[in-house]
Amino acid sequence: MRLNRSVLFALLLIGVGLALLLTSYGTPASGQRGSRRIVDQQVNVLIDKLKLGPISAAEQRSLLERLMSLGRLKEAQILLESWQGERPLPLNQNLLLVELMRLNSDSVGADQELSRLLLLHPNNLQIMALQVLVQQDRGLGVKSLNRLKARFEAAKPGQRMELGLLLAACLPAEQRR
Repeated sequence: MRLNRSVLFALLLIGVGLALLLTSYGTPASGQRGSRRIVDQQVNVLIDKLKLGPISAAEQRSLLERLMSLGRLKEAQILLESWQGERPLPLNQNLLLVELMRLNSDSVGADQELSRLLLLHPNNLQIMALQVLVQQDRGLGVKSLNRLKARFEAAKPGQRMELGLLLAACLPAEQRR
């Protein structure tokens, strides 16, 4: 059974705010971006500086922003994982990390991180939507859908709307009729 990936992706974009926007690290404006070579040089300077010791929060944001704008997603993932090892990350950065894991073909790691996040935020629809997507990638779509149905059925009637919308978006077309 295939879940409606375009609907899930739309929910993910809205819910996570394209992860990047939620982290306040959006890509640099085109006037600031310069050429790819210049941005690559800036990344190398920041990485060299990081090797010498801690860098400021602004430099961290800049490094992550530039790595992602260059498509160096594995390095962005490693950077976020190192930050996570130093201190707890805010939810939006955790979701960005999970999305990077998924894009870097680490769906098992992404699923484990999402399970950890659901323990901390059991009713967060962004986490649930991303977990359905990751588990679908892992071939566990039916299991994930059944878990979502159980959450819906266990929810109080006044708290079912958003969960019901997510569930409806995840159901195959033949089950929505």
